[in-house]
Amino acid sequence: MSSQSHNSNSQPPVAWRYAGDQLKRWRMEADVSREQLASAANYSPDTITSMERGVRRPTSRVLDVADELCDAKGMLSGAKEFLNRERFPRGSVRQRIVGRSGGCQSRDRAT
Repeated sequence: MSSQSHNSNSQPPVAWRYAGDQLKRWRMEADVSREQLASAANYSPDTITSMERGVRRPTSRVLDVADELCDAKGMLSGAKEFLNRERFPRGSVRQRIVGRSGGCQSRDRAT
């Protein structure tokens, strides 16, 4: 399982939780309501709450809109690169082989 995925038995990725926490801190410091941010970014307030709690990955649009509304000078928009899904380095191929037990085994092979 990658660090960007999670299931009901584990916590969301730390990058989601940190970015969400920063989103909330900047929003509150700038006296921007959750409803104002939601309206400006075209999301529901409940979705913004989920992002601030780290349950949902903060989107680029929300981070950019919040950065502008909160006058964060790129501090929120800068989080986008840390929220991108992990990629394998060039020169390797990721293979998944399903074993007889139904489990997955992973193997990297250089190309």
